[in-house]
Amino acid sequence: MIKRWGLGEAKSEFGLTFDFIGLWNERPVTSEYTGWLKEALKEAGLDPLIVGGDNFASRTVSDLEDFYSLPNADLVDVVGIHYPCSQPSDGATVLNKTLWASEDWSTEATTEGASC
Repeated sequence: MIKRWGLGEAKSEFGLTFDFIGLWNERPVTSEYTGWLKEALKEAGLDPLIVGGDNFASRTVSDLEDFYSLPNADLVDVVGIHYPCSQPSDGATVLNKTLWASEDWSTEATTEGASC
């Protein structure tokens, strides 16, 4: 479904392209599924970067244990963390990947805070 509509038809029907694609929010991810997804995207002529993990820092670290060594480490391009500015995320850097705020809010609940 994601390959067909989310990426293929979204481009042909609406002119949309995707630079990144995330995995399931707050669910464990596996290298088996991520590898399948990456391969399916390549077969479809698409090459978005995969955001692995989409959880709070401590959960993301445990969810991504399967990706700590090669060849699985290459399946995830970016590590998704919820609220990275409000909690420690040292463990997520073990993959040596860019951290992505996959869920976040402004630092201040004011009009000015929206620009933080």
